[in-house]
Amino acid sequence: MAWFRRGKGAKSSQDDAQQDAPTAESTAPGAGADSGAGATPADTTDASGDGTLESRPAPEHSPRDARDVTSDEGYLRLGAIWLPAVEGMMLTFEMDQSQSLVTAVQVVRGDSALQLQAFAAPRSAGIWDEIRDEIAEGLRAQGSSATEETGEFGTELVVETGSGVMRFVGVDGPRWFLRGVLSGRAAVDPAAAAPLRELFTHLVVDRGDEPMGPRELLPLTLPNDDSASETDGDPGRSASDLDPFTRGPEITEIR
Repeated sequence: MAWFRRGKGAKSSQDDAQQDAPTAESTAPGAGADSGAGATPADTTDASGDGTLESRPAPEHSPRDARDVTSDEGYLRLGAIWLPAVEGMMLTFEMDQSQSLVTAVQVVRGDSALQLQAFAAPRSAGIWDEIRDEIAEGLRAQGSSATEETGEFGTELVVETGSGVMRFVGVDGPRWFLRGVLSGRAAVDPAAAAPLRELFTHLVVDRGDEPMGPRELLPLTLPNDDSASETDGDPGRSASDLDPFTRGPEITEIR
């Protein structure tokens, strides 16, 4: 089952993955193939009037749009997502090997992780409510549980499968949607989740100006050599112990 539907013509980075949980699906934000999401046209319509995401002020404590950031100093730029450069932060990158594309970045801290992906979205409406319902519906169809809770970023989805618990958070921005998935201890322990939530609060999303269909994955890039270096640790432990569905991670440590 695909846990992230996407715009027409895009290719899943994990078409061969058949998993019990949605953290590894990386190219479209919901479940099911019959919703018509693939026929959504590219987002080229101008927004106007009050109440659109383009004109709505960003929440005080929320990921920001790149157009609202005056300088990229202090950020690790990974394409569509800019991360605050925190010393000791460990990153893994999920790759579509067939196309040499980065499909997700995962921030690892101890026995907790935060997976991050950003997607194109319509100008005039958010998509998190739809995505959340689709993920929950798909999980329940498989016999897993999915419950909603209110958190600092709004409604969050807590899913429990045979593989463990994960917590989905989402933020609708101007023409983009940012999804985070807390796994490991951070999914159930607020103290463990706090540093990752703080990092999520200070993220920046660079939507770019290219026309894209809603739910298309915004491009990610690997960090430059001068801002990060590969570690000599055990990649299998860093990724698979936290998220057994992570595939082919590249491990990077911020120094």
